[in-house]
Amino acid sequence: MQNWKSILLFVMLLVSCSPSNQPQLSKEIEFRCAQYYTTGDFGYSDYYFCGIVPVIQSYSYKTGIWKFWNLSGQLIAKGEFDNPEIEINDHGGCSYKVIQNKIIPTQWKFWDDNGAQISAGEKLIKTLEECSVIRQIRN
Repeated sequence: MQNWKSILLFVMLLVSCSPSNQPQLSKEIEFRCAQYYTTGDFGYSDYYFCGIVPVIQSYSYKTGIWKFWNLSGQLIAKGEFDNPEIEINDHGGCSYKVIQNKIIPTQWKFWDDNGAQISAGEKLIKTLEECSVIRQIRN
């Protein structure tokens, strides 16, 4: 009889912890970049900043294929970020290299708010390259 109770307790515990009872993160967390929703991957790197006291600066950059939607849910850009390494010489007293987020327009597709394919302007490209991605929990 004790064995039967243990099995029943185990089954109840298993059912109560099933994934269907857990919150779906994709519905509760969104990623925003400027005024756009976004998906994509990050790379991580660091460099030495040579100020009065040298410090290691860690940062992330966009890498691989990314998609951007306007706040109405219309896809406005999709493509793969290029990540050239550039050298900075005029900050902190010594040079250092960082990895950039770079959009090569011929490797991307862009759409207007109505879904028609367009050529992107410099302002949109600069916004997508430079915007910081933040994670927000939906209310």
